[in-house]
Amino acid sequence: MDLKERKVFLAYSLGADLLDDSLEDCLEDAYLERFSGQPPETFEITSWERTRKEVLKPILDSKKLDQHGFFFEAFSKKGLGNRIDMMIVGANDKGEIRTTIVEIKMIKKFTGFTKEVPKFIGIGGKKIDHPSLSSVQYKMDLDLNNAIYTKNNGKLQACSLLPITPKEGNGRFLNYVVNGARNFCRGEIDKMIDYHLTHATHPFNEKDHLKMIVKNEVFTSTTLAAFTGEGTTTLKLSPEQNKAFNAITKALLENKTKKKVILVEGGPGTGKSVIALKVFGEVLAKRHGAFRYLVNNSNFRDSLKGMLFTTMLEVHEKRNKEREK
Repeated sequence: MDLKERKVFLAYSLGADLLDDSLEDCLEDAYLERFSGQPPETFEITSWERTRKEVLKPILDSKKLDQHGFFFEAFSKKGLGNRIDMMIVGANDKGEIRTTIVEIKMIKKFTGFTKEVPKFIGIGGKKIDHPSLSSVQYKMDLDLNNAIYTKNNGKLQACSLLPITPKEGNGRFLNYVVNGARNFCRGEIDKMIDYHLTHATHPFNEKDHLKMIVKNEVFTSTTLAAFTGEGTTTLKLSPEQNKAFNAITKALLENKTKKKVILVEGGPGTGKSVIALKVFGEVLAKRHGAFRYLVNNSNFRDSLKGMLFTTMLEVHEKRNKEREK
């Protein structure tokens, strides 16, 4: 692997070659190069060793994913952000990428399950994100920003895999579903494999698909803004900001066919981004068509993404409650 590849993932293998090299040694070497000589924590090395034994060997033994691509410790977005434990990649009958994100947790027993939203589990007195929630967050990062999924018809699904967690005594945890993500426990690796194969019916195209993944092209989804309408209802504006907001929305909604250029002037911290978010939400709420945005402000992008994720979780929770009635 070269540094370009290590900026996207720390290890890669075809399914048939999963145990040819030591995964943990490959990951450790890549980690040192990717993070400027900083060694991985002991718990990470232990986790990689257990993944090799508890996850990769059963997958290899099944032979069902021999021609699918496996990416370990993949970065869900550019930079030094969170890493995806494992991505399994295949294709559909048209040759388009189909990816399953797998969040792996080596835990035998969950000691608690709170009522908070997003929900957490307690392990030895420590609260961590439910792995389904983590897998969905990674899925959304790729859905919103990676060209494979935003403009090249790639599709993603998410799940958690808990290979040493028994089903007995952990039903409430395992039955918690976030945005369609599945949870697989001890003895269910074959079910996880079938879950991926239903989604990715054809093998990984190593020649073409590997190049696309390594290129890691960023292309923000045009559907991102479609989820901001509900999220912006909680934004509070000052009187001056509200005046600008009202003037802009009035201009947009009064004559929908005429093109307009609207400039909002103000120094740093005066609330220009907040006004823009509020305008986006109002325009969407009035069903004033679709729009695209172009912005080099990372805070603005992160606000939009946060609204998107929050809104999607709220919609999911609402649907679950309606089904329970």
